[in-house]
Amino acid sequence: MAGGEGPVALDRNARLSLVAAGGALCLHVLNGLVSALMGAFPASLDELQHVSLIRTLEASPRLFPSYDSLRDIDPRTLQFTAQANYLNHPSPYYLLMGLVDRAAHGSILALRLTDLGLSMLAVLIMLVAGFRALAGWKERALFALLLVLFPKLGAVAGLINNDNAALVATAVAFLGLIEWQRKASPATGLLLAAGLVLCGWTKLTVFLMAGFAVLIAEGLRIAARGSRAPLAAYGALLGGFAVGAGPTLVNILSYGRVLHHSTAQAVPLALRVHLSFGRYATVFLGNMVAKWAAVEPSTVLQALGLAVVLTLAIAAMAVGGRRLSDTEGDGTAAAWRVASGFIAATVPVLLLHLYFGWRTYVEDGFVDMAQARYYYGVWPGFALGFALLWRTATPSPARTGVTALTLTLLAIASVALAGAGLLLHGRTTIG
Repeated sequence: MAGGEGPVALDRNARLSLVAAGGALCLHVLNGLVSALMGAFPASLDELQHVSLIRTLEASPRLFPSYDSLRDIDPRTLQFTAQANYLNHPSPYYLLMGLVDRAAHGSILALRLTDLGLSMLAVLIMLVAGFRALAGWKERALFALLLVLFPKLGAVAGLINNDNAALVATAVAFLGLIEWQRKASPATGLLLAAGLVLCGWTKLTVFLMAGFAVLIAEGLRIAARGSRAPLAAYGALLGGFAVGAGPTLVNILSYGRVLHHSTAQAVPLALRVHLSFGRYATVFLGNMVAKWAAVEPSTVLQALGLAVVLTLAIAAMAVGGRRLSDTEGDGTAAAWRVASGFIAATVPVLLLHLYFGWRTYVEDGFVDMAQARYYYGVWPGFALGFALLWRTATPSPARTGVTALTLTLLAIASVALAGAGLLLHGRTTIG
C-alpha cells in the first residue's frame, strides 16, 4: 500500500511547494510595488546616483567608466549638474538599463519596474535552488517566506538600483554552489563560475560574499567527505574567480585601489567628528541596526528581529556543524554546507566592510558607510539554514513559537507594512 501512495504524496508535496513558491513571490512583488509606486523619487538608497550613471553610460557607453568624471543629475530637471557622482560599480547593469531608459523615453517608473523584474527573476532562481536542496513542502515554504522577508529586499526591488542586478548574480551563485555541493563536477563548476563572474561584474560586495561562501563551503565539503573535485571542475571555478575579479583588477591598475574613491561625500574639516576606531565601530554597528528595517530607522521591535536572526544563525551553524557529511542519511549535508558557507561568509565581509568604512572616515570624515541592505548577498544561506534548523528541531510549541516570532518580526520590518501604515494615515508617499 505504501508503494501505491508514494506518487500521490509526491504530487501533493510538489503542489504545495508550488503554492508556497507562488505565495512568496507574490509577497515579494507586493513589497516591490509598494516601493516603486509609493517611494518618492529619488529614494535615499542612492537612486539618484544610479539614474545618473545610467544616463551617463547611455549617452557615452563604456565598459570601464571614468569614475572620477561622473556627475549627478538634478532630481527636478533631470539635467546633469557639477555634483560628483560617488558610485563606483561595474558597468553592465547601467549599460543594459540605458537601453531600457531609451526605449521607455526616460520613464522613472519604467526603470523601477524593470528593476522589480530583475528582483523577481533573482527570487525565482533562489527558490529553485532552495527547493532542490530541501525535500518537504513545509521546509520549502518556510525557506520561501524567509527568503523574501529580508527587510531591504522588497524596498530595493522597486527602486532603480544595481542591487537588483547583483541579486540576480547572487541567485546564480547560490544555485551554482548548491549544485556543486550536491555533485562537484566540471558542469556544476561552470554554473558556479558563471555566478561568480556575474557577481564580480555587478558589485564587489556580492563577489566577496559569494567568494567567501564558496571557499568556506568547499573547505567543509573536503573536510567532511575527504575528497576533492576533479581538476577540470576546479579549473572552471578558478576561471570564474579570475574573470569575476576583472573589474577590481582594472580599478587597481587605474586608481591604485580596489574601488575608485570619490570625495563627493567628504565632510568639511571644521564639521568632522573625532572618533577612535572603537568608537567608530560602535557607531558603525549601531547604524547597521538602524538600517535593518525597510524604512529607516528601525524600531525596537524591528531591531529585535535582527537579534533573533543573528541568534538563529548561530544556532544553525552549531547544529549544521554536526551535519556536514551524509552520515545522518537525510540527504541534507550539501544544503547544510551551503548554508554554513553563506552564514559564515558574513563575518569576513562585515570585517572588511568595517575596515573600508573606517578608512573612508579617516580620509573623508564620512561616518555613514554602514549599510545593512548589502547583506542580501548572504541572506539566501540564512534562509536555507533556518529552514534546515526548523527541519531538525523536534515538533513542539517552542518550534512553532520561534518560527512565528521570526516571521512576524521580519514582516514588521517590511516595506509593505510600512506602506500600509502610511495609507491608513492618508499618506501615499514613502520618503
